[in-house]
Amino acid sequence: MSKSAPHPASKIFLTDSPSEIRSKIKSAVTDSTAGVTWDPDARPGVATLLQIHEGYSGEPVDQIAKRFAGPSGIAQLKEELADVLSEGLRTFRDEFARLRTEETYLREKEEEGARRAREAAQATMQDVRAAVGTD
Repeated sequence: MSKSAPHPASKIFLTDSPSEIRSKIKSAVTDSTAGVTWDPDARPGVATLLQIHEGYSGEPVDQIAKRFAGPSGIAQLKEELADVLSEGLRTFRDEFARLRTEETYLREKEEEGARRAREAAQATMQDVRAAVGTD
């Protein structure tokens, strides 16, 4: 998972469906070492997955790593992480989908934002004109 990589599969978007999240987590690059250990320097890919899990589940990374220490631990970690992450983003996804259907509300917010931007720009331009002596 990378915030800076250009490919959409390298990051999880807040609006990704559970199946998209599962696919991206499954394809996340880790390493060929069996099992899960918390070693950010030697295993950065695994560490990233553990940190994401901790962020959404609240369970400390060392405890998560211990639960997945077995030979198929990475695959099991990825499965559980996909579930934890999908559930953690569910409320956001549902609210986002609901808001997208409320065109009147969105138009009102757009108009309000444009009005506030115009007011701020006018105030800034008054300051600029006063500073350069053209007011």
